[in-house]
Amino acid sequence: MKKNLLLLLCIMLLMMGCTHNLRLINQEASKPSQARLAKAVKIGFVSSNDALINSVIEETSRQTMVKEAKKGYTIGADEGVDYVSELTNTMTYSAYGENFIITFPGFIIFTHAWLGYKYNINIDTKSKILDSKGNVLSEQKITTPYDFRYTSFARGATSSLVGWLTPGWGILDIIPGIIFAVSYDDRGNQELMDRVKPVYQVDVSSKLLEQIAAVQKNVPSTQISNKTDNIVVDNKPSAKVNETNITPSSNIGTPSKSSDSSEYDHKLRELKRLKDEGLLTETEYEQKRKAIVDGM
Repeated sequence: MKKNLLLLLCIMLLMMGCTHNLRLINQEASKPSQARLAKAVKIGFVSSNDALINSVIEETSRQTMVKEAKKGYTIGADEGVDYVSELTNTMTYSAYGENFIITFPGFIIFTHAWLGYKYNINIDTKSKILDSKGNVLSEQKITTPYDFRYTSFARGATSSLVGWLTPGWGILDIIPGIIFAVSYDDRGNQELMDRVKPVYQVDVSSKLLEQIAAVQKNVPSTQISNKTDNIVVDNKPSAKVNETNITPSSNIGTPSKSSDSSEYDHKLRELKRLKDEGLLTETEYEQKRKAIVDGM
């Protein structure tokens, strides 16, 4: 009876050391897009049921140089967009060879529990930029690889039980070790998507806006003239902001000093500074920001 209780206790202890919570190990701090657009744009996004693609659309819609992001856009529809974005992705999964060592002889010190098995997901996103009539302007493939560590209960329990409770000093753990080194464990996929999403949406959105900026550079030059308006805080003029009007260039070969989008950035940063200092309410800030973006 005592032997059975001891055996049951040992099994319970082995089970407790079977899992490792999922964590990304090459997650870098992603930054919002630094793309310099020639002018603010309206983008129509082709409908997608993919959660990661939809997160990219949400991220892109929050950028200052994006006037509007229309979801579920139908190519060829006349809805007043500057560009149409079609995003699709494919994912490939793989396991690392080190999972063999983690299983055997790693089971002795429960390596699979405190270190975790190592896997990779590689997301290839195809980004296609079209005009409103459906003509392709640019295509690119955005590759975002993510390494992560994770041990499911099934694999952790197998490693522990085979290693500790079979004859031969755990030599039979070589078999699951080989399997875990060459096969991916999809039991953590839902949690993986939740962890990858915040990084992926910033990475792909940045590349998308850089792609649009490159397309804009291939469009014939424009003559940009400036007019000055005042930002009024509490009915008092506090700062001047340049609003730009874009008219067809009469001399394509002559660049305009105002064509540098850094002027737009300066105006928007100045507006944000006023809001941060409490000189503008959130409503006033949004109104002024929209007026500046619409005037680009």
